[in-house]
Amino acid sequence: MSSTQMNHINKFVQLACRELNINPAPKIKFVGSSENKMNAFGHTKGKEITVRVTNRHPVDIMRTIAHELVHYRNNTKGIKLSDQSA
Repeated sequence: MSSTQMNHINKFVQLACRELNINPAPKIKFVGSSENKMNAFGHTKGKEITVRVTNRHPVDIMRTIAHELVHYRNNTKGIKLSDQSA
């Protein structure tokens, strides 16, 4: 991933955390296919989000980050999936 793409992703993370009222932001770890033990685009564990970036467009990476940030926020606030309205 280029430094310009990483800059856009970092700005997106700041915006998403602000919109989701997440402070401080979780650690986000970017991994390649070989490091992707969960065989998914991303996952949240504790205070860390892991996102696979190999062969993915930056917009897809940001979409995964947004999805995982919602999980992170819900976990930190104790919100269970069954508590959310559809």
